[in-house]
Amino acid sequence: ITFEVECEAGEERCSNDERLRGRNFIFGGRSALCAWPTPAPTQFAYLPTYAPTEFGWDVCSGTDQDLEIEGAEILINNLNGQGPDEDGENVLRYHDVVKNAPGGQQIDLVVSVASGSDYLLAEASSNGNWEQFAQINVRNNVPTTLQFQFVDSDTDEPVELTRFVITVFDIDEQIESSLQNEQVCVDVDEVYDVIAAGGSLNDMGSLEAITTGANDDSVTIDLVEESCRGGEGRSYRVRSTRPGWLCDNPTDPLDL
Repeated sequence: ITFEVECEAGEERCSNDERLRGRNFIFGGRSALCAWPTPAPTQFAYLPTYAPTEFGWDVCSGTDQDLEIEGAEILINNLNGQGPDEDGENVLRYHDVVKNAPGGQQIDLVVSVASGSDYLLAEASSNGNWEQFAQINVRNNVPTTLQFQFVDSDTDEPVELTRFVITVFDIDEQIESSLQNEQVCVDVDEVYDVIAAGGSLNDMGSLEAITTGANDDSVTIDLVEESCRGGEGRSYRVRSTRPGWLCDNPTDPLDL
């Protein structure tokens, strides 16, 4: 997942104004966007109905594992060596975040900066948690590609989950969009891996309809003919269109 805070107010203001230096990427597991385990509620009627894949999964029908990052213990908080921890690996590690894990094992979520990507933060104390969400602070005009990996808490061995949900929240901007505008980008192959759980790309048209159908008046979603990092490929870009403030940030993923 690539997150970017675009600022067009000039280098001096974008870099030095403490109120504008960066914004926060907020994420978690399941949310009120699906009334689990039933289809999405009517108050979120702009959401598409996710058609079951060849693997038989309707995204809003339930999961094999529940991702609960909210309230998780943070074992390491030093993403890309930026702190606030002063030592340890250059990662952000959340402990025991998967419920219904196979065999009852404890599984950690390790967030790192992808190889070749930049990452700078504006406020180290903002990294970690916000209310019941995970939160990562990102400085203006530094597109950051984040890598998410699940590992066994005891052995550090990678763990492959099956059907689970990650939700991104609070994509918004400054009241003057040229000052700060949030964007989230996911490469098409990654979207397909998450939504369709594998298989061929023959139904790409229906996937485009699923994703672009989620537009409302707070974000736009565009299919772009390049990868999130500017190379060959295709990607979905979710861009804010409405201002937001701290006072309207969500506090509970199941009460939006």
